[in-house]
Amino acid sequence: MAKKAKKKKPGRTAGTAKGGDGTAKGIHQRRQHRAAAVKQEVAEEILALEAIYGEDFALHEDGIGFALHIVPHPGALEDNYCSVQLHVRYSADYPAAALQLHIRDADGLLLDEARRLTQQLSESAAQHAKQEAVCVFDLVDECQDFLREHNDLAEERAAAARLSHMEGGSTGDDVADGDGSGDSSGTAPQSLWHAMQERLAAAEAQAEEAQGGALVGLLGDDAWAFDGGLFADEGGWHVLPICGGN
Repeated sequence: MAKKAKKKKPGRTAGTAKGGDGTAKGIHQRRQHRAAAVKQEVAEEILALEAIYGEDFALHEDGIGFALHIVPHPGALEDNYCSVQLHVRYSADYPAAALQLHIRDADGLLLDEARRLTQQLSESAAQHAKQEAVCVFDLVDECQDFLREHNDLAEERAAAARLSHMEGGSTGDDVADGDGSGDSSGTAPQSLWHAMQERLAAAEAQAEEAQGGALVGLLGDDAWAFDGGLFADEGGWHVLPICGGN
């Protein structure tokens, strides 16, 4: 009787039981390696930010996020008329997953401007995540560029607000406050030039009124008027009787 041939056991191929690249163990090892590399990149980003921005940088208590005060011109503080606090949270899968971003204390920006900045930074973070690229410094630069573009408008609004405060009025600007809330019912802000023209016109009107009252007081019951130009013919002056006068 012929012996039955024994079936051969399938041999191990690369990536099966002993932890090759395709096994669960291999995948886990790669993830651990990647996580360690990302953790190192995050640590280096945080150290660099702290070294560059000093007191303007504040690390969150849990160590996986930070707040950064950003101005248009870091080297010329007197030229800054807008600023923001950029809050960043690192996701577990960063840089493959986008950073969590939040804008607070948008000083000098209108509410709509603060919202556009937040949207712009979030879209940029999403694009970097698709490329699995670290992006904190890129986002900080982008935020600074946005503030520089709006710094002149912020200066105009600040000057108009000071002028209005001196006159006891209100500019009605829809300015972002705190975490980006504001009064959306405000009117569009005037330019500083228009505000100055209105102020000058009001001052001239008050001066003319005061001058007219002084003349009446000096001339008694008769108010004097002048017909013609500065060199009018003789007789250009005449008397206008005040009500109740003779």
